[in-house]
Amino acid sequence: MKISVLMFTCFSWALCSAEMRQLDDYIKHYEELSYSTQNLHNKHMRAKRSTGSKSLDLKFKAHSREFHLDLKPSTSSFTESYRSTHNNGTEDPADLAILYEGSVRGEPGSHVHGAVILGIFRGTIMIPGDTVYQIEPAYRFYGLEEARKLPYHSVIYKNDHIDTDPFRHKRSADSEAGRCALEKYRNWMVRQTEAEVNIRNKRSYYSYKDSMLHNKYTAESNRARNRRETGSGCTIGAENTCILYMRSDPTLFNKFKADLGGNEVAARGEILSFFDSHVRALNDIFSRTEFKPLSGGSPCFKGVQFQIQRTTIMTDETEKCSNPLQKTAFCQPNIDVSNFLNLNSLTNHDAFCLAYIFTYRDFSQGTLGLAWVGSPSASAGGICEKFKSYTEGNQQIQKSLNTGIVTIINYNKRVVPLVSQLTFAHEVGHNFGSPHDQGTYCTPYESGGNEGNYIMFASATQGNLPNNAKFSPCSLDNITYVIQAVKDGRNGKVNCFTTSDMAFCGNGIVEGDEECDCGYKGDCQDTCCNPRDVSGDNSDACKLKFIPGTSRKYVCSPTQGPCCTKQCAFVQQSANQVCRASTDCMKQQICNGTVAECPDSTLEPDLTFCNDKAQVCQRGFCTGSLCLKVEDNGRTGGWEECFITMSGELSVEQKEKLCYLACRPHNSSECYASNQDLPNTNPFKILLQSESLGAIKLPPGSPCNNFQGYCDVFSRCRGVDNDGPLQRLKNLIFNEKTLENIKNWIIEYWWAVLLMSIGLILFMGLFIKFCAVHTPSSNPNAKPALKLTDTLRRRRRAPEQNYRAPPDRGIQDPLLFRSTATSKI
Repeated sequence: MKISVLMFTCFSWALCSAEMRQLDDYIKHYEELSYSTQNLHNKHMRAKRSTGSKSLDLKFKAHSREFHLDLKPSTSSFTESYRSTHNNGTEDPADLAILYEGSVRGEPGSHVHGAVILGIFRGTIMIPGDTVYQIEPAYRFYGLEEARKLPYHSVIYKNDHIDTDPFRHKRSADSEAGRCALEKYRNWMVRQTEAEVNIRNKRSYYSYKDSMLHNKYTAESNRARNRRETGSGCTIGAENTCILYMRSDPTLFNKFKADLGGNEVAARGEILSFFDSHVRALNDIFSRTEFKPLSGGSPCFKGVQFQIQRTTIMTDETEKCSNPLQKTAFCQPNIDVSNFLNLNSLTNHDAFCLAYIFTYRDFSQGTLGLAWVGSPSASAGGICEKFKSYTEGNQQIQKSLNTGIVTIINYNKRVVPLVSQLTFAHEVGHNFGSPHDQGTYCTPYESGGNEGNYIMFASATQGNLPNNAKFSPCSLDNITYVIQAVKDGRNGKVNCFTTSDMAFCGNGIVEGDEECDCGYKGDCQDTCCNPRDVSGDNSDACKLKFIPGTSRKYVCSPTQGPCCTKQCAFVQQSANQVCRASTDCMKQQICNGTVAECPDSTLEPDLTFCNDKAQVCQRGFCTGSLCLKVEDNGRTGGWEECFITMSGELSVEQKEKLCYLACRPHNSSECYASNQDLPNTNPFKILLQSESLGAIKLPPGSPCNNFQGYCDVFSRCRGVDNDGPLQRLKNLIFNEKTLENIKNWIIEYWWAVLLMSIGLILFMGLFIKFCAVHTPSSNPNAKPALKLTDTLRRRRRAPEQNYRAPPDRGIQDPLLFRSTATSKI
């Protein structure tokens, strides 16, 4: 018996250890990461002091592979004239030497960016054909003191293992809730943008979208199109950069400071790294996007970039939060999202294209951001908008409506960088003129598509689907005409785009018109490519070298891809060199001898089993539900995943039943669980038996009971209380139905209400009368107030004082009588 128990324990432990390790509500699986922080800190300090090479490298192993990062200092997200200031304009020293970018050694086309703080690297690793990895310090999740007790100092996880909207069930009862609060405050924002003093053409930024679609073929539109078509294709031109002003409020600084055990210097570094990563993510989305009308053709803009010109890190000290008479509005703990945006807008931001504040405030209904929407018409708001007077009531208030705000806390949980980066891109999309996506064409996932919704979808997206980091055709159309209006100065718009001073050549990434990119001279090991020389002529930098003695260039460079040899020749197909390893859903790929890049891999057929038969392949990724594999009437794809639901108080056994995979046919309400005793003719049962699959449990963190709970590590459905007892009580008392019932009762039983009112008045009068003797008076001639304790004590003694003894009838004292009796014996 003991041996059986021991074997069962060991077997259970093996199963648990093989499960995914959930870190928090957002991160469904992570791995621990440990390396010598002192060694990396020493390398960082040497690079910081060095007048020569400032590169450093970092090696570690995670996710069943080796990582060897080659890093160089990089401040490409900041302008050359960047300044860090306080709100009063005084300089605030900022250390940008903590920022790095580079690549993964042996992975052509890979890109890494991040920062080194306290000897720990945090950042993003992008590997073509693989995935995106995120590295974060452990103290971000546990605090510095608790993290020091752990056997590791960092965590690494894939973007594929992120649930970008874990609190969707909390918003199920409130249709207004979502990532962006634009719809909730739409009417207020429309009034603001159209309240500009002496505005020439009051048009809502929600109305221009349709009118622009109908005016594409007017004479004015055709003249603009002809002017654009004479240009050099789809480009925004040399002036392509939107200059940013990034601020953090005291709540964000206090959060980072608390995570770092009170280290203010490290907290400032974390915030600068945070700004850098978000602007890099913004550039990655905007720079590769072609903004063009729905009809195609002109105008067309590509190459939009962003750089940080100025930052401000607000603290309790700079905002004088401890002084009630001098503290700024940013010290207020409870500010709703619209007032917080308004607070950002009260400052003159004429020097910037956009001005954003990042905060750590938990706004209501899961709101993560809010921004003013741009318009090609005369309505105010959006990119390049200037400081103007707006009418509010009877007052004239000056505001800058080129602003937005983003928070990094949602339902009392800090969001992961991917979520805040997508939120930032979403709000900037509003500034560029895109409202929320609507309709089946621009919300394909909501309409049954498989590519996911786009950036401007009103609520959060999954984050790992192809469309999640793209703008929809509707957004592209709207943004195109706003950029055109700004660039051409139409309707009073001012063009604030500047020439970028971002250095692309030398970052190891082949982009734009570069033929190759092997980095800087002295670091370049590529014999086929001209490196960038810091002090010399760079006219040939990032171009292929000429073959000695000829006028012909080499055909390729290893920096272009894995299918180019060090001898600057394509890897021949006969060499069978694998350039991309196979996965469950993708076949391995070999070089074809004609290009330096690795050709596209052949995908495994959709519905191929993957992840140990727990899922199926879709478009080359292991993301499909096993339910899609169920055959019904000779075809697959007719079933979908569903929930087993129960209500009331549930037993442990019932909670466990809710955490099994369940499937149902399309357009059917009957749900079949994998642990259910199904008939042998059931298609789901046939699939399970044919593949020797037993009851399939949902992974920890999966929603269950129709989003009313989630499966914990014991595979039990743990219920979620969306509102809490106080909120439920408030909803019970103050909901419209209850108030309506009270109103009807008062109308019908008015006489009872009248009697209760008279009774209440009489009770209050008697209460005051009887308590008046205990109430102190300021009148010196009045009797002193009695103490309540004296009154109560007097009333207890009253029966004894009023008692009259009965007449004496010869009854002696008992003691005396007993004494007399004794003497007679």
